[in-house]
Amino acid sequence: MTNGFHPAPVVPPREERGYWNELLMTTKTNPWMTIVEVCTDLGVGRSTMDDWRRDGRGPRFVRLPNRSLRIRALAYEAWLETMEVA
Repeated sequence: MTNGFHPAPVVPPREERGYWNELLMTTKTNPWMTIVEVCTDLGVGRSTMDDWRRDGRGPRFVRLPNRSLRIRALAYEAWLETMEVA
């Protein structure tokens, strides 16, 4: 776009993405997710995730010795389940 505005990507519902199969494969091959992967899955920006983490509203991350952050895929799914509304 010429005005510099870029709308957020449209993320299809989990059911359409085969979410459960993806999560199962993720936890078998790599039980850890990066912040970029979490942000992409949720369709939010890094600054939003940083705000949530700072305020204690986001999923629990682990800081590695190289100072990068990771989240366990199963902990991410458990956090998502706490966010469900009726």
